[in-house]
Amino acid sequence: MVRCSRLVIALFMLLGQPAGVWADLVITERTVSKAGDRSVEGRRSTYIKGTQMRIELVQDGRSRATVYDLPDGAIIELDAKKKQAHVSDVAARNTQLQKKYPRERAVTKLTLTGATNTLAGLSCEEYTFTVLVPLTTDGKTALTMNGAACLAPDAAGVAAYQSFTQEAYERQLVVGYVSDNLLLLALTRGQTELYRALVTRRGIPLRVDMTIGVDGTGMVAGIVRRALTGTRVSTVTTIDVLPLEEALFAIPADWKGDKK
Repeated sequence: MVRCSRLVIALFMLLGQPAGVWADLVITERTVSKAGDRSVEGRRSTYIKGTQMRIELVQDGRSRATVYDLPDGAIIELDAKKKQAHVSDVAARNTQLQKKYPRERAVTKLTLTGATNTLAGLSCEEYTFTVLVPLTTDGKTALTMNGAACLAPDAAGVAAYQSFTQEAYERQLVVGYVSDNLLLLALTRGQTELYRALVTRRGIPLRVDMTIGVDGTGMVAGIVRRALTGTRVSTVTTIDVLPLEEALFAIPADWKGDKK
C-alpha cells in the first residue's frame, strides 16, 4: 500500500508539471560587440534540454561551443578542430571567482521601466541594469556594466528557460569566460551577477544592450579601461521549441577529454 501510494504521488507530480518545463528549446541571437573603432558581429545559439545547456558562438570567422551540465557539475568547452573537450568543475570555478571577486562586493541593480517593445514577434518588458565589480581592494577602481534588457514573459519555452536558469542560480553556475585572466574574471563576475538578477524576473531576454566601462582614475584604471571598455548587444532572432538529441550535450566518443 505504501509503495502504491508513493507511485501515485510520483505520477501526480510528473503529470502535474506544466508541459513547457519539459520542452527542449533553441534560442538564436545576433550579437554585435564594439571596442574602439572595431565592430564584430556574430551569431549565438543556445540549446536547453532539462538541466543541460549548450551555447555555440560564431564570431569573426571563428566558432566555439560550451556545454553546461548541471547534474554533473561540469562546464565543457568543445574544440571541434582538435576533437578535444576541456572540462571544468562548476563548484571549483565558482570558488575561484569568489576568491578573486567576491559576490558580496559586487553591486547589481535591476529596474523595471514600464516600457514595452516587440522583438522577434514577441512582446517584452524593459529593465535597466547597473552592475559594479570592484577591481581593487580599496574599491576605488571598478568595472561597470550599464544598459537595458527586454524580457518576454510569454515566449514559447519560457518555462523550460526559467527552470534551467533557476537551477543554474541555485548551483552557483558561473556565466562567462573559462579563463584565469584577472580582467576576464572581472567580466565574468559582472555577467554572472547580471544574469543572476535577470533570473529573478520571469521571461526570456530578447535583447540585452550593454556598455562596459571603468570607474576610477590613475594608472590601473587607465590600463583596465583600454582593455575592457566597449559595448555589447545581443538580439534574439528566433525561439524554437523542438526535440534535441542527448548527444548535443555530450563529448563525442572519439574525442579526447581533460579535466581542468
